[in-house]
Amino acid sequence: MPVRAAPVVWIRYLQVVSAATLAFGLVMVFAPGLTEWLFGQLLYGQGSFPESFSDDAMDYVAQAHSVIGAVTVGWSLLVLWVVTVMLSRAVPGAWAGLVLSLTVWFVLDSVASIVRGFPANIVLNM
Repeated sequence: MPVRAAPVVWIRYLQVVSAATLAFGLVMVFAPGLTEWLFGQLLYGQGSFPESFSDDAMDYVAQAHSVIGAVTVGWSLLVLWVVTVMLSRAVPGAWAGLVLSLTVWFVLDSVASIVRGFPANIVLNM
């Protein structure tokens, strides 16, 4: 049985989401102040991290955000390529690989956010 290409509406939607995720990753790498403000709002309800964080701790958080942003950019580019090339050509296994990757990420990140006491982070997963 031949594999059908994904509907164009799904391809366009996933392209937009991938591009937005890529842009967010770039913000994490190149705009640490904006990243700190966003996560400060999301996690602590203020535009920064708690003042109890030392300068060394803030440097570490900024570095972690940069690394996570770089990984996010790379992963988003791969997802964008799979969606644009593989799904549109109905390559067998492309959809399953994409769904598996996104599901594992969503579950692991969401569970870790809840366990660590930061359920608001799940908002970014949506």
